[in-house]
Amino acid sequence: MRHTYAWEVTAHIDEVVPGVMPRWLLALVTAPRRSTLTRDGTPLVLREGERNHRLHQLASLLRRYGLGEGAIFGCLEVINREHATPPLDPEEVARIAASAARYAPAPEAFLASVAFQHGRRRDDAFEAVVSAALGDRP
Repeated sequence: MRHTYAWEVTAHIDEVVPGVMPRWLLALVTAPRRSTLTRDGTPLVLREGERNHRLHQLASLLRRYGLGEGAIFGCLEVINREHATPPLDPEEVARIAASAARYAPAPEAFLASVAFQHGRRRDDAFEAVVSAALGDRP
């Protein structure tokens, strides 16, 4: 059995009194934005509560390009020191690097497809992959 619904518009949007926003929703919409890579020169800031996740994203991207655990750790160490507030302990950064290094590097087709999807040349694929993973839009 199909039901059909009809709406009757009885008030103009300017006449409708908004309801009270629940606290959980207010906290969600007023929370600071998560860090993203930008193209306007704004420095990347990895805040407490997102540092592990963002560093793991970056580590995974580095692994896709075939970097080994030591190189991933070195890159994350610098990113952590320069961009995390406050920085994670080196032991935590090493665990993140080790976790990402367990995965296989990405095939060439993946890298080329990401570059294409973001309107970039093949040699710009790394920037496209990082930007896409961290939330930047072309």
